[in-house]
Amino acid sequence: MRRPETDLLLICMCLLLKDPSKFGPRGEIHKHYKSARSAYFMLQADSIGSIELAQGGLLLATYEHASGLVEQAYATIWTSVRMMHSLRVRDKFQRKQIDNESDELERAEAHALWWAILIRDR
Repeated sequence: MRRPETDLLLICMCLLLKDPSKFGPRGEIHKHYKSARSAYFMLQADSIGSIELAQGGLLLATYEHASGLVEQAYATIWTSVRMMHSLRVRDKFQRKQIDNESDELERAEAHALWWAILIRDR
């Protein structure tokens, strides 16, 4: 059974793959966007967050920005930034000691996400 954060990531990836210009404002892609946005903020409100949820927020903000929804994109990205701070993600990739391969993968993932959010915020 997948976690809801994984489903959100998949929906956000699907949003980025679709061409929004082929759909009207009331089209299918708009329904998926609204569902993804609602799910993101519900999951964020229900927990302290996770790396996967922050990744979903990054993808969602990218879609919003590319679709001209700039104000929504800023709200989404700043929610992801707050989540990253509460998860202390920066501490994860600044650790010097790596115990195993799983920790190394988590560190690399956290580092990539941190930089992606910084770039998206610009």
